[in-house]
Amino acid sequence: MLATAALLSAASPAGAAPSRRVFILWLDGSTISDWSSPSLPNFHRLLDEAAVGILSTRTAHESTDPTVMRENAAVTFGAGAQAGAEGGKPIKIAGATPGLLGDALARGGYTTEVDQPRTGPDMNVALAFARSDGTVPPVFERGLPVGRLGSVILVDVGSFPMREADGVLYTIKKSIAPHDLLVVVSGSPPVARQKKGIRLSAVAIEGPGFGPGLLTSGTTRRDGLITITDLAPTIVDALGLPALTGVTGRVATVVPKANAASSLRSFDKDIVRASLDRYPLTRWMMVIAMVLVALALAVTVFAGPAPSTSSRIPRGARDWLATLVLAAAAAAPLSLYVNGAFHPSSLSVAAFEAAGVALGLAVIARAAAGLIGAFVVVLSLTALVPLIDLLFGTPLGVRSPLAFQVAGGGRFYGIDGGMLGVVVGAEIFASALLIERARDQHRAGQLIALVFAASVWLLGAPSYGSKFGAALTAVPAFGVLALLMAGKRLTRASVALIAIAALAVTGLLIAVDALRTSGAQSHVARAVEGRSSAWAIITRKVHLQWVTTVHTIWTPAILVFAGAVAIVLWRRRDLVARALEWHTLLRPALLAALVGGIAGFVFNDGGVLVTAPIAMFAAAVVFSTLLTPG
Repeated sequence: MLATAALLSAASPAGAAPSRRVFILWLDGSTISDWSSPSLPNFHRLLDEAAVGILSTRTAHESTDPTVMRENAAVTFGAGAQAGAEGGKPIKIAGATPGLLGDALARGGYTTEVDQPRTGPDMNVALAFARSDGTVPPVFERGLPVGRLGSVILVDVGSFPMREADGVLYTIKKSIAPHDLLVVVSGSPPVARQKKGIRLSAVAIEGPGFGPGLLTSGTTRRDGLITITDLAPTIVDALGLPALTGVTGRVATVVPKANAASSLRSFDKDIVRASLDRYPLTRWMMVIAMVLVALALAVTVFAGPAPSTSSRIPRGARDWLATLVLAAAAAAPLSLYVNGAFHPSSLSVAAFEAAGVALGLAVIARAAAGLIGAFVVVLSLTALVPLIDLLFGTPLGVRSPLAFQVAGGGRFYGIDGGMLGVVVGAEIFASALLIERARDQHRAGQLIALVFAASVWLLGAPSYGSKFGAALTAVPAFGVLALLMAGKRLTRASVALIAIAALAVTGLLIAVDALRTSGAQSHVARAVEGRSSAWAIITRKVHLQWVTTVHTIWTPAILVFAGAVAIVLWRRRDLVARALEWHTLLRPALLAALVGGIAGFVFNDGGVLVTAPIAMFAAAVVFSTLLTPG
């Protein structure tokens, strides 16, 4: 602490640097809950006086080694984009240019220095101020003479005990002027979190323009959450320097909020819980749905026709199987989407709540409206709830173990591939079954067309879903369904018209995005305008597509659901023909689902996540119809 005080109080030569200074306190492995401890008076006071937030620390070279985590975080910090390092040196990654922050500070006349109050395990945090030519600023250790005071100082306390870090923070705050900028950042999350794929730590910014409240940015569009890539653009903007180009991060701003730290702790707990529950809950949802669909296939193919007396399976057993299929393969996605609203305290509690909601919804809906009516109710809710949630900033989706994962540093807003498939698939079959039961099918069709248009806009609009693959997925699916339900045939001209409509809507969404301010634009518009790397976006999406297809349970789920439907269409044509007589719009719905599933796979990163829910809904409707015909 004394050495830090000496450093901070050293005189700066006249004219050597701008009068405003930036102090960065860098520590590792801490969270917003750690900073809130009453035993840390200076951090506790910081949470009341500064703009605070949860920090997404995802880099391009993830590791659970603390040293590697530090250097990756430092390079990403200085690049303003997800980057990485190896052996203390930046590595070349498409879309990231290490040293952009260091270059900008040097051009602005700011000198950069790094202070380690005591000898640490490494000096890799100096990479945060590295220049693009590879040079790094001097690093001073305790007891070494300090020639002069830089105008931008990074004090690296590494993995100090929090009590010692609190003392260093006290020293820094005593030494700064009111017009200086203070950034306190945990560059990497606790190792235990990192091992579980949770890349969240804490950040605070104090100074002019950064009063009490929650940090936010165009990267996350989420109050109380920014990314480590946002810090370089924010520092440059706060110093009045020209904006950085070639970065993915955005300038952080403040949303006034009373008791900000308390709301952040609750938010952190919810999104971490959702991340931990995601894999087991979605895996079990798929496994149970696959087992029930396989059982329904066996009953349908081998147990004899229903409802004849030669059937080997009683009607009551078939009814219960159909209800279970409704619960597991139709109601479960909605149940998981709203699961975070219950704030489950553990995985077992989350599983119990999700199963109870899915089964309860299926039983109540069937008792009130019959099997087909229950599908209309469940699938309509499954489509509408996420769309309404989009209108309000996805307060349910951000805490859902099924939707996008904030904790992993993936999508922070809008709608992800999995929920895109859920919404599109649910709308296809809910619409077909609803129109089929409507007294005035023409008017019902007009209403459904309006719902389709609104859905495409909400899913793809930059202000809401911001999913540009949505139009390329939903427009072909909805277009085929509307055409076939109207009694038209698919011709080359109609297919071409649907394709042109999908491209036109996508182009319109990108144009609307490009008209927004730079801080609010998505990565697609920035790439179109040449302010970020289009090639980096493409390569990242192709890589994600491959990894997801090879390593996720959603891929075998598609094979089970689609394969079961194909088998029953082949082996029990008699039953299928009878079902198509009762449900005249089932064939158009299946063809629309096929088109939507293929388009979703092709035009979205992690495309199997889009295709699997569509295939699951198709299997659920087909087998429930065959199990209890009429």
